[in-house]
Parts: sequence; structure tokens; C-alpha cells
Amino acid sequence: MLTRRFAHPIALLALLPSLALATMLPDPTSTPVTAQYLPSCGLSATDLDFGIYNSRVGASGMATVQVTCNTSYSVTYSGFSGQLKRGGERIGYTLTAQKVGGLGAALTLKANCLGLCDLVQTSSALTGNGSALYDRYTLVGAVPALQTAPAGTYSDTVTFTLNYNPE
Repeated sequence: MLTRRFAHPIALLALLPSLALATMLPDPTSTPVTAQYLPSCGLSATDLDFGIYNSRVGASGMATVQVTCNTSYSVTYSGFSGQLKRGGERIGYTLTAQKVGGLGAALTLKANCLGLCDLVQTSSALTGNGSALYDRYTLVGAVPALQTAPAGTYSDTVTFTLNYNPE
């Protein structure tokens, strides 16, 4: 019986360090994990080239305006005169922007066109909600026929500006 008496106290003594460790461990805690996803937007465009103009048939060209945005946005324009210029000479033209995969024209710009078309603006901006990977707009330009001007290279610049709330 002496063997048993010593066995129990030794077993109890062997458990004492682990009991002390258990009481020394801190209570579990939690911490919040957060991330802020800020709006991020970009705008790119390709050049629109009408090629060689023939006054009997006119000319046309296409370009692309692409918006990459993860929030609602608008794209406005400035500098559109509806006239390609070379010094004091002018050739009138029109622009239409249509969302790829969308219905109808998103934006139609026409100016004086030297008496061949009137100023028309169906919308002041291209808009989107940022729900897609990107929104692409086809920009179609047309130079109406029956315009006469001296030979040379005519040009214009239209500036597209991306507007969004950076929060």
C-alpha cells in the first residue's frame, strides 16, 4: 500500500506544472480585419483617322474610348468644334459614340459642318455604373460629302474627361 500512496502524490505533482500553465495562458481575443476598396478609374482612347476625303462620297472613321472604373462615372467632352482645321480652312464633321453591347447612341455630336448639318447634342456625357470590368464606346466620325477645301491635312482635337467620386 505504500506504493500506492507514493504513486498518487507523484502523479498529482506531475500535473501541477501543466495546471499552472493553463491558468497563465491569456484568454482568447479577436481583432477586426478590414480593407478599404477605393474607387479606381482610367480612360483611354484611340485616334480617329478619316483617311483620304473625297468630296463626292465623304469620309468616315472609327475610334474607341474605353473606361475602366469600379464606381459610377461620367465622361464629358470639350473642344469639339465639328470642324477639321488647316490654317483658316475648314471641313465639317460629326461624331457619334455608342456603347459596345449597349442600345442606341450614347452621345451624338454635330456642329455647323459648314452649313451641311446643324448643331445637335443628344447627351452631354457618356455614363456608366462601374459594374463591368470596362466599358467600351465606339466613336464613329463622318465627314459629309459636298465640301470643298484646298488639299492638305486637316485636324481637330476633342478632349474626353473622366469624372468620378474618389471618396
